[in-house]
Amino acid sequence: MEQPKHYLIKTVEDFFQVPADRVERCLKEFGIMLYTARFVKDIAAEVATTDAVKVRVFEWIDDDKLKVTIRLGTEERLASVGSGDSTANESLVI
Repeated sequence: MEQPKHYLIKTVEDFFQVPADRVERCLKEFGIMLYTARFVKDIAAEVATTDAVKVRVFEWIDDDKLKVTIRLGTEERLASVGSGDSTANESLVI
């Protein structure tokens, strides 16, 4: 079975790397991520004295699963996400 493609979205321009026939699906999952991230930010605001949750990047996996993963951690730990160090962050999977 072929591995699903991953698309790292940091700017609006990055959405153009998504194939035209998959944009609607990508945007649906982007909306789910935004809704979930807002929920997590609201919870964090209730328990933290600082703006503890920052949304930095959206990585869309074209796998039709509608699954959202939000990585949580300190600035230093989040900076290592993607470095291959799987202990560098915690993930909240919705």
